[in-house]
Amino acid sequence: EVMARPKWKQRELHVDLYGEGRSTAVIERNIKALGIERVRVCGYEPDKRVIWGTHHAALFASRMEGLSLALLEAMAFGRPVIATIVGDAQRFIRDGENGYLAAPGDADALDAALERAWESRSAWPSMGTAAFETFARMQPTDPVQDLVQLLERPA
Repeated sequence: EVMARPKWKQRELHVDLYGEGRSTAVIERNIKALGIERVRVCGYEPDKRVIWGTHHAALFASRMEGLSLALLEAMAFGRPVIATIVGDAQRFIRDGENGYLAAPGDADALDAALERAWESRSAWPSMGTAAFETFARMQPTDPVQDLVQLLERPA
């Protein structure tokens, strides 16, 4: 819906959608029906280096989700993330620092977050560095020991 707005149709912004599932055909029909030329469905890509070697930012417009592994993956590859405030997104993303946040299910809010990202696109490399640093800082130093401590904790 947002990418069908005139300003986004006119801008040199290309959005590639990765993954496969039951909604793929619906998404493809919607892209065609809305006349969007700069959004394409790419299917599943097992080598994430292929994706992040050619893409500058990540966009997650989820209405509901837990902790998105794809969001963490984008940050691990040093990419700023534009996401809705669902699951743990707000725990990892600092609006304007390492990404941009929007209210879920609100096309105008997502449009505003994309606009902020577009206006500051020259800062994406440094924001990507900040995204990676956030990702690295949030990782446990010893996940096995952390799990053991959780399991040994009294109920």
